[in-house]
Amino acid sequence: MPRKLNHNFIRRLWGFGFVLPAIIYFAWFSIYPMLNAFYISLTKYNLLRPPSYIGLDNYRSFPHDEYFLNAMRATLTFVAGSVIPLLFVSLFCAFLLQRWKYFSNTISMVLYSPMVISVVVASIVWRLLFHPLGLVNTFTQSLWGRTYLWLSDRTYAQLAMIIVMIWRNLGYYTILWLSGLKSIPASFYEAAEIDGASEAQRLRYISLPLLKPTMAFILAISTISAFKSFELQYVLTEGGPNDATNVIALSIYRLGLKHLQMGKASALSVLMFLIIMVLTLVQLRVVRAEDISFE
Repeated sequence: MPRKLNHNFIRRLWGFGFVLPAIIYFAWFSIYPMLNAFYISLTKYNLLRPPSYIGLDNYRSFPHDEYFLNAMRATLTFVAGSVIPLLFVSLFCAFLLQRWKYFSNTISMVLYSPMVISVVVASIVWRLLFHPLGLVNTFTQSLWGRTYLWLSDRTYAQLAMIIVMIWRNLGYYTILWLSGLKSIPASFYEAAEIDGASEAQRLRYISLPLLKPTMAFILAISTISAFKSFELQYVLTEGGPNDATNVIALSIYRLGLKHLQMGKASALSVLMFLIIMVLTLVQLRVVRAEDISFE
């Protein structure tokens, strides 16, 4: 018996030895930066002098800071304006592709292709398209007889960000919805059809309830992606006009590297992490994503 215990201990020790490099890598490049960011958020630090501890003063200043409040408004507008349409439009596209058997794989590939392009490259291309003399205004001129200052007007600048976000992610979320739809056994639909259920009833009582896990996943990752958006706003408008697109991620960059307020920038990054975590937990709670077994 002791020999067996010793043998099991040695096996576990070897297993721990194999995963130890990954643990060290994760701790050094993920956990330590997070802890260090939290520590810096409790200090006043401008990169020129050593950090001086000020407690929670950085966090207390946010409710009265117009720069932060504007960043929150810009971020929430962008998140709501991109996540909600993406959720419904991608689901609609997934239903169409599931029913349309011809060239569905080709269409899915075309929809997904923007994801292959880096955000920076896509943003540069769209900056040219949104130019006052660009293709987008040419299109609106032919339809409605007017042009828009897409990147120079506060309202249209936010709309431009949302359009690019939807364009880039539509194919990815459509494929996720398609995966969820294909995981639903066809026997469910066949039984409902035999019982006389209409297509709308099959959608309401079979497809949508069984797509709850997929919906929870898409809501979570789309919200996180929208909150973390940085390159899009930086390349297209650099946060303008008049800070209309100065989202939280861009505000962190500007506070830390342009205004040298590393303590405040770190506090804002910690706050963004907490907001994302709370929103994700709330979404999972509301949707009540459950593992569904079809056995």
